Amino acid sequence: MAVLLIVEDDRKTNEAICEYLSLAGHDIIPAYDGAEALGLFGRGNVDLVVLDIMLPKVSGLSILHEIRQKSSVPVLMLT
Repeated sequence: MAVLLIVEDDRKTNEAICEYLSLAGHDIIPAYDGAEALGLFGRGNVDLVVLDIMLPKVSGLSILHEIRQKSSVPVLMLT
């Protein structure tokens, strides 16, 4: 299946999303702030990013801007 980067600072919400998508057969990479997300995305092999807008350290919109400069990977924004 796909490799999904889940970027959500609320740990319970992040864990719930990860558990649900993991049970669907996807490989999950959790991130809890914007800086961590950028570092993990930079390693490659991400097929989809689930991205919260309001994050500590780097905002979701800034992360989206960085991703779009390097990649056309699909991004699902959470509000």
